[in-house]
Amino acid sequence: MKRTKMNIRNKKGIALLTAYFAVFSLTITSIAFLAQSISEKNTSQHYAKSAQAFWVAEGGIRQALWELNSNNCNNCQACGSNQCFSGTIAGSGDYDITIDLAGNTLSSIGSAPSRISPQLVTRTVEIDLSGGVNPIFTHAVYANNAIDIKNNVYIDSYDSTTGFYNVSGNISSNGDIGTNSTSLNIIDISNNVYLSGDVETGSGGTVDVGNNATITGTITDTSNKILESVVVPSALTGLSSEGDKTVSNNGSWTITSGSYKYDSVALKNNVNVTISGDVTLYVSGDFTVKNNADITITPGSSLTYYTDGEFQIKNNSAVNNMTRIPENFLIYSTYAGDDGILFNNNGEFYGAVYAPDTDIELRNNATGYGAFVGDTVTLKNNANVHYDEALSAISGGSSSGYSIGTWEEL
Repeated sequence: MKRTKMNIRNKKGIALLTAYFAVFSLTITSIAFLAQSISEKNTSQHYAKSAQAFWVAEGGIRQALWELNSNNCNNCQACGSNQCFSGTIAGSGDYDITIDLAGNTLSSIGSAPSRISPQLVTRTVEIDLSGGVNPIFTHAVYANNAIDIKNNVYIDSYDSTTGFYNVSGNISSNGDIGTNSTSLNIIDISNNVYLSGDVETGSGGTVDVGNNATITGTITDTSNKILESVVVPSALTGLSSEGDKTVSNNGSWTITSGSYKYDSVALKNNVNVTISGDVTLYVSGDFTVKNNADITITPGSSLTYYTDGEFQIKNNSAVNNMTRIPENFLIYSTYAGDDGILFNNNGEFYGAVYAPDTDIELRNNATGYGAFVGDTVTLKNNANVHYDEALSAISGGSSSGYSIGTWEEL
């Protein structure tokens, strides 16, 4: 009897131990499955973040190319000898860009979900840059054809990023002039001209220098700069025209931020035009300014002007002389007739003109701070041009622009 009871107890003990082992095995298996599930989830999340970081880095590359080609890298900051900037793609992550123009490389670090997240994942993409900018304002005066410098003209340079012309020694000898033409005497420099810079012609072209003229630099015939015709952006040609704009004598006109299109603009005597904000103006016809007019660009504002017609400013007018920063007023002309750009006697102009298919003329005692690019350029008696070296950063034309050469992930 006792043996039977012991057998029963033994069998119950064995069953209980078997149940314990079964539960333990199931627990271990469940923990293993849970750990594997968590690991797979973490791996999946990491992969998703890694892919996200990669596309953020790619987005940074695209933004960097836009900065270089279309925004003059205005959002960039110096970091050693390179240029750097950062940005965020909403809902995706952050990118940090380093641009090495000396080495022609550009790297982008993409961070997901953000660069400060404790679950940060980063990917780095580097490209070799091909192409580059086509600077259009590299000389005080440049032309496809003839340059005519009359008596007593004065040409030199300065840098507006360090201050106003000839203030605290801000005056330099980079007032270069040049032409693509290969003709004899294609540049005519008359008596008593002072030119602080170089003179360049196309291959075989020559320069005629008058009495008592001074050229501080060299005369060469190796110039071959490409001057592409202006193409008005489709965003401007597609605007509805506001018709003909006329401001009567002693009147005023304030233009606020935005893009505008007119058939023509006529400013009568003693008119004041104020540019308040970043303004882009497209005039399909002529822009004429009578005597004693002022075009004032307020601090922090700019005017970019496109025209298919003539641009003429008459006697004693002042343009952009409040901020005195030439980059704040850029003129682009598609006009292909004669005498498309005229600054008349005694005027003062701070800006840059790119009109490769028409003539530019600064008449007696007119002073230009900036740069002038035309089919031909004439500076009449006692005119002055002070080239702003800061304009050399401005590019244009369909051949300009950096693009991706080679690509790799680091």
